[in-house]
Amino acid sequence: MKNPQLKLFLLLLLFVLTCKPKAEIDQFDFTSHAGKNSLLETVKRVDCNGPIFIVHGAEENCRHLADAIQEAFGFEAIAPNTGEIYKT
Repeated sequence: MKNPQLKLFLLLLLFVLTCKPKAEIDQFDFTSHAGKNSLLETVKRVDCNGPIFIVHGAEENCRHLADAIQEAFGFEAIAPNTGEIYKT
């Protein structure tokens, strides 16, 4: 499948249909060119009561963004590895 956004959507749909997560899941639609500053600006407007999971992008970039979110706003941001499970 050549469309990465469609692939991500289908994977999330499969996950939701098969795993029934007990969490509130919000999705934001960004262009593929959203930079760190615009992503941090979006996070700034989010009313966060739990961790933020960074799940789309190169692994190293996801980790850097999670670190930047924690440093800038003081709440938990996680760039999970494939297959990791988080329980609240």
